[in-house]
Amino acid sequence: MGNFLKSRAVEVETAKEPDRNGAWGRLIYFDLMQQSGVHKKYPREFQSLFVYDRLENTLERVTPALKSGKTVLQDRCAAATICYGAKSKDNFLEYFDLNQEILRPFLLWPDIVFILDIPAFTAIERLKKQGKEFD
Repeated sequence: MGNFLKSRAVEVETAKEPDRNGAWGRLIYFDLMQQSGVHKKYPREFQSLFVYDRLENTLERVTPALKSGKTVLQDRCAAATICYGAKSKDNFLEYFDLNQEILRPFLLWPDIVFILDIPAFTAIERLKKQGKEFD
């Protein structure tokens, strides 16, 4: 998508949540490698790490890019992490509110969301071919 837009002279900024280069993203990825990390014992607190990563990403990358007129393509957003983290309707509402509490007034919702649904085997094979780590 990014290459397609760039080929049509659209200025594009790409971002990913969680961001492995950001302080919160590094903490998230570190915790996921622990067998008994925060993600296992304290799901709400773990979800808050994603929200702080989103705040960092919004303030440092997304907002400046939008203000400069760029199109932002982002891998994952609040909707994805809320849905992924929620185990029930109550969790969903709780995590939605958590995003509102921490990010307001910086909470941004995308203009459009694309859901790429491919078989897990295909995704794993692509990652292996690219030499990428699994996340």
